Amino acid sequence: MLTRQAMVMMNDQKKFPKLDPPKINGCSYLGREVIHQSDIYDGYLDNGNQPRVNEDAGARQNAFHLSFKKGIDFNKQPPIVQKRKDGKFNRIAGYGRDSGLQRLDGYEGWYVYDVFECDTLKSVAALRLWSNHWTPEESNSDNDIVHTSVTLINAKGLDKDEEEIRKFIRTGEPYLHKGEITKLVNMVMAYVGGSSNQNIEKITSFTHKTIYSRFVRQYWADIPQYGFQDCSTTTKPNILAGVWQTTMSSSVRGNNSYKVKLFDALARYDRDGIQTEFLLNIDKASNLKQLGDRRKYLIQNIEHFRKTVNRDDIWEKAIMFHGFVPQHEDEPKKHLITLESI
Repeated sequence: MLTRQAMVMMNDQKKFPKLDPPKINGCSYLGREVIHQSDIYDGYLDNGNQPRVNEDAGARQNAFHLSFKKGIDFNKQPPIVQKRKDGKFNRIAGYGRDSGLQRLDGYEGWYVYDVFECDTLKSVAALRLWSNHWTPEESNSDNDIVHTSVTLINAKGLDKDEEEIRKFIRTGEPYLHKGEITKLVNMVMAYVGGSSNQNIEKITSFTHKTIYSRFVRQYWADIPQYGFQDCSTTTKPNILAGVWQTTMSSSVRGNNSYKVKLFDALARYDRDGIQTEFLLNIDKASNLKQLGDRRKYLIQNIEHFRKTVNRDDIWEKAIMFHGFVPQHEDEPKKHLITLESI
């Protein structure tokens, strides 16, 4: 039972790893507290949105639900909250973890949180970006960073200046390569009506939703050979094709959501006899070479996963990869890039 007394004991015994707080102006670390869910709010820059916009929330909630069934993983940092002036808290990071906890029998709403105090909108936004990655292997998506920066500029919390935006992104994403930061600055400036003289390659970053709105519907409307429809947000598969269809994104930074989706696909075939078809997409890339390298890396991860689970008896019946969505400006938009061609 995750009672208040149990969580206080875990906190007193220092069960969770020590946090090395970031150095963010206007932001201070207050320590750890056991807090009830009813005292935590999800508002973000007064618009009610959580910081991740490129998010497979259902997969993350399911992953945490399964994780907590095995007990608390004390190798993971606790979620992060910001203390408010009224004594309540705003959620900074841990949406998936809290959602997973709420689905457990016997959960009473108590958990251990790392608590920060922030003086400005800018410091809150920087803390949110920082708290979403922890290590070089984890990161925010391009859309997360651009969305946060643009929202902060519109809220007058960040100047519409390339160097200020660069510093802000560097604070929240200390592991990003210089070229990737330059690309993100250009994207932010384009959204807020600024200008940039940087000459970078145009590479499109898709979310699960925009793969359908900006690729499938736009370029496949009269190309029936792929036969792809979005059924991942419903409880039924693509009835016409008799399969389940969804997307998978990853990058060299270690986005492991692909494992959850592959596990789900194998379980779906075992349970219902339904094959899962995937469109593949790379979350972050600054140039064509990097895009190609990260596609190879995802393929290697998939192959490694296949060997690890050892389900060759059903693999090809359960899973099919249509290919990678074209993302570079020079790649033909109407055709997928097959795994065999990479």
